[in-house]
Amino acid sequence: MPFPGYVHHMRDKTVTETAKERVAAVPAKPGKPETRINIRDLVSLSGSDVLHHILDQDQPRAIVQSMSRVDFYWLVKQVGEEDALPLLRLASVEQWEHVLDMEIWERDRISRAPSASWLGRLLEADPRALVQWLYGEGELLGYHFLFHNIQVEVKKGDDPVDLPAGFFTLDNIYYIRVLDKEHEEIFGHLLRQIAEQDYLRYQSLLLSLSGVLPAELEEELYRRRNMRLAEDGFLPFEEAASLYSYVKAETVARSCSAYLLDLPVETETGPSVPLIPFSYASRRGLFIEATERIPEPAFLDRLRIEFAGLCNQMVSADQIRIDSMDVLLDTCRKAAGYLNLGLEELSGGTLNKAEDILKLHPLLLVFQVGFSLTLELKWETERWIREAWFDRMSFGFSFWGDEWGGTLESILRKRPLYFPKEEGGDPRYFESISEVYQSRTILNQIFVLDKLLEIIQSTHPLEQIARDPFFTFHPLLFTFWARKRLHMEPGFEPISLTHVKSLFTLLRKGKKKAPFRLEEYRAVFISDFLQFGDDLEEPKRGILKEALSRLWDEFSEDYAGLRLSEMEGRFSRFILIRPESTDVPE
Repeated sequence: MPFPGYVHHMRDKTVTETAKERVAAVPAKPGKPETRINIRDLVSLSGSDVLHHILDQDQPRAIVQSMSRVDFYWLVKQVGEEDALPLLRLASVEQWEHVLDMEIWERDRISRAPSASWLGRLLEADPRALVQWLYGEGELLGYHFLFHNIQVEVKKGDDPVDLPAGFFTLDNIYYIRVLDKEHEEIFGHLLRQIAEQDYLRYQSLLLSLSGVLPAELEEELYRRRNMRLAEDGFLPFEEAASLYSYVKAETVARSCSAYLLDLPVETETGPSVPLIPFSYASRRGLFIEATERIPEPAFLDRLRIEFAGLCNQMVSADQIRIDSMDVLLDTCRKAAGYLNLGLEELSGGTLNKAEDILKLHPLLLVFQVGFSLTLELKWETERWIREAWFDRMSFGFSFWGDEWGGTLESILRKRPLYFPKEEGGDPRYFESISEVYQSRTILNQIFVLDKLLEIIQSTHPLEQIARDPFFTFHPLLFTFWARKRLHMEPGFEPISLTHVKSLFTLLRKGKKKAPFRLEEYRAVFISDFLQFGDDLEEPKRGILKEALSRLWDEFSEDYAGLRLSEMEGRFSRFILIRPESTDVPE
């Protein structure tokens, strides 16, 4: 079983779900229709609309408490902490506890400001329920809250009390000062509620604070919190990091035994199957296409549980601070993306095979297969870069241009990323195996061009060139080639604007009107550089040919609409131009 706490059987559900619609439903009261909420519709609404939609139901409390604690937390983040008070009023204390587990901890320490803020929200939502919980399951947390936030002085006998300003008393026996003035109202209100509900326990609580061992108390709270969160996939960092373990597809393919996940026991407050994370997975890709073909509710429940656990394990492994709903959405889409990769690799992109793989293997394993494809790219690039010519020359990633340099930099991150030039150039996680292939193609072309430049530079030393952020390999190749076509001394030295115009006069063969097509010289350009790659193995020569052809496309497009009279020496992406030159074509 991937998460502790899951057991084999399920009781009769108080909330029912249809496999396709992801519907949560509360059984009808006599004479009233069943209350139903479509989870997919819910996640498509804005935070305020979600809140209104739930509050408009006949049984909003039953609907909210029927949700898993994971789903409830997602709804709180979707609505927003400051606007979630109506949801908190409807929730169970178990759902409260999960919110606190997620929100008030900073690594292995309880953070004072967030804990006070959430205590204030729960106090406003339902003070009686909060106090009862702090007297019961939440007792240790109550001790922690008070020990770190109040100072208690006890009146002895009939002597008058001489205390500095800031102390207050509810009984003229126990005098209390809230340590942080910003939280005076919260803790003052809490203590009044505790005293009103059970004054003797109020006295006992204040007396007991002097015996608290803060380090041991926080350690025990942390242990219990981790046990609860582990049931939902939030593992300690060391264990969660195994999510990114390397797994070869071949090892998974050899395993064919059916995978079974025990479903959770139903509780009085509803099912433990989280619905929302699965609903927020990217709506494209093989993973979603395969799951939409699954008719069995139990199978879908298994996938929902595993997917939510996978997302939660990712939060732990990446040590993500969930400060907005966008963080949760990004986590879901990242998980779905690597599941797409894994399924495509294991199934060859076939839907029927993908569905079988989901039945036979846990999602964690499929995710690892997908992520491992990107790890292979990273490892191959790391091996290459140790000997790369451009790195020895102290050129940065920008030397390879925006797309290629961005791809290199993105692949070499701790978690390899995809560089989508067409999407604005912000690196993101991979979403399909085609993106892996595209990145590999770019990397292979960089590898062979780097080797080509190393070979050329070994016989034609590279003179000192101004190092600026816009300098790339393009002007090295095309300046070298221009000098060759103009019968100038071979090398990388800049040429004059006059020589540039002579080059394009040659390439355009007398054509006077744009667009100017340079297709006739593509083969010449490729052939001129292939002669430097005679020692390359045949696969690499083929890659070099493709890379040079791609560069020729870029070069041709850049100059297709530019007349000779419009050419300037200051802005040239492909050719190094100097203001004046004494070079004369031979």
